[in-house]
Amino acid sequence: RRPFLKKRVDETTNALDYILSVKHSSRGDDCVADMDPQLKKVLQAADRSKGVSLLGHSFGGASMVMTVREYQSRQAHDNTLGSPVVSLNVLDPWAFSLEDVVLQEGVRSVPTLSILSESWLQNRETDQVRQLLQNSEKVSSFYAPNSVHAS
Repeated sequence: RRPFLKKRVDETTNALDYILSVKHSSRGDDCVADMDPQLKKVLQAADRSKGVSLLGHSFGGASMVMTVREYQSRQAHDNTLGSPVVSLNVLDPWAFSLEDVVLQEGVRSVPTLSILSESWLQNRETDQVRQLLQNSEKVSSFYAPNSVHAS
């Protein structure tokens, strides 16, 4: 699954790089005339000036953890870059797909909200989820009783 995770992270960072690169004109419109009208509406409504929040469920949660780490790695190599990610939200993150070093280091410096379903806390991969969250900074984690992991 790691090749799929890498592909998802690449796709996510490419999309985020594009979204963050679109500039506003003095009229408040995005300066891309040939942009899809629906995307244009979303970008006009979104305040990207303060960064973005990432949200992912299950494999998407693992993907967002890795996306945060990718931006932090870029920032470490070029300290003139600020990380555009201001918060991370994961719902039943599938931590089993993450490398051991990620579980050991966790997520640093980004406020993280974790919501775990009851069924997710009763599977054989709970130890990896627990390790990821315990080794992360700025985590608020909640558990939703009587809930299931929706695939």
